[in-house]
Amino acid sequence: MTRLHAALAVCVCVTGCVYSTPQPAPRPAYPPARPPAASAPAPSSAGERSPGHAQANGPKDAHDAAKPKPKREVEHLEVAIQGKNESGLLGKVELTEVSGGVKVVVRVDNVTPGLHGVHITQFADCSSKDATSAGHHFNPDDNPHARRSEEERHLGDLGNLLVKAPGGSGQLVVVVPRANLVAGAPRSFLNRALVVHADRDNGKHQPGGDSGQRIGCAELTIAAARARADGKVVMAR
Repeated sequence: MTRLHAALAVCVCVTGCVYSTPQPAPRPAYPPARPPAASAPAPSSAGERSPGHAQANGPKDAHDAAKPKPKREVEHLEVAIQGKNESGLLGKVELTEVSGGVKVVVRVDNVTPGLHGVHITQFADCSSKDATSAGHHFNPDDNPHARRSEEERHLGDLGNLLVKAPGGSGQLVVVVPRANLVAGAPRSFLNRALVVHADRDNGKHQPGGDSGQRIGCAELTIAAARARADGKVVMAR
């Protein structure tokens, strides 16, 4: 094509050609909305987990399976009772797991004559001078305080210990049904405390039977039993 013909072609296109070059789309006034998140796939059949569900719950299931279960550590435990509130009390408590419960034997000396309330309390802590560090009565069933003969009572309500002679000794022997010595179990007496009171437990007044000051306290732990020469632990087989 000659230069003249090319110039004429350019002139014709300028005046009459329709360009096919695409023009940019107009920009929207607002940013487009984000597409909705994809929902998790439904299980393909009853009882079957989707891969995502299995991945989410897998570590939790493994953690639950790895949790240590409560186990029976001891068959028999003997622990000294410490005098509290300047009482001068001396004594010992023995716990033995028996069929259906725990046998508790409490022996005291150098205590005034009369009846003295005895209770298992929440915490194995006799550090305070008045033994209030041992907490309230052990009550896993959330029952009111009552006599030992009552079905609905604190599991730690052991009744009264009788001291007959002035400055003499006394003993209480009781089997507590449904209690145990299983470490970490809800109804375990292990890792609690035993408290002896100055007065009689009347079995009526809440929350402690109006039994007065705490004059003796024993930490019901393996460590406490091993800390003294007169302590004793018989481990479970």
